[in-house]
Amino acid sequence: MKRNLWRDFINVVIIWAILIPIAQTFVFWSIDHLWPAVGSLQGEITKDALTFIYHVTVMVFILVTVPFVYAAIVHRVPLDDKQSAQIHTHAFSPFTFVWLGVSIMINTVVFVYPGMVGLEQLWNISADAKDPLVVDVTGQQWQWSFSYPKQGIMNSPVLEVPVDQPIKFIVKSDDVMHSFWVPIWGIKQALVPGMTRSIVITPTEEVTTDQNPLARVQCSWDCGLGHAQMRAVVKVVSDKEFKAWVASQSF
Repeated sequence: MKRNLWRDFINVVIIWAILIPIAQTFVFWSIDHLWPAVGSLQGEITKDALTFIYHVTVMVFILVTVPFVYAAIVHRVPLDDKQSAQIHTHAFSPFTFVWLGVSIMINTVVFVYPGMVGLEQLWNISADAKDPLVVDVTGQQWQWSFSYPKQGIMNSPVLEVPVDQPIKFIVKSDDVMHSFWVPIWGIKQALVPGMTRSIVITPTEEVTTDQNPLARVQCSWDCGLGHAQMRAVVKVVSDKEFKAWVASQSF
């Protein structure tokens, strides 16, 4: 019995060794060809985190499913076996210890990176943002409005911002929970009724909603019947174009 378990264990390890590189190759390919565009410094950090977790998740999926599929195929009950099922209480220690060790290692690694490392990077970017452009964002069922206090612009239905400059979005809700999200920026902030919250984002690509639908403000919190239509146009433009837009809003 013990010899058979060792054989099964080695076979499972061999299958892992074959499938994991193949799966990881597919992961690299899908990230290069299928991953949505990213247009902010913060989005690059979240992309790094998500792609790392993507790699880990695929590996864990293979680690979990291979033993189950192997056992179901190799140790399946013959069709002519009419005996009652037996209770098996025997544990194979090498497999148990390997499984426990790999689980602890994966959880520890993910906690440190991208967990703690990614959060520190986001906090550092926010702390280093000197004199950011301030935009007040108000969400209410089911529309957005944007105000630029320093520029004297109030309640604009369009979010227009300059590229390569840190922007401090101060968000609040006039009614229920919402979530401020521009998909191409790869990060979002929840709007909690009665609370004022903020998030710093640095766009890195000139883009508009007409050019890329991912460059739009979209509520990502199910806030009622009109949730899906709670959108706003985004324009990320050059500094010169932004100043011209600000000047045009003064009249």
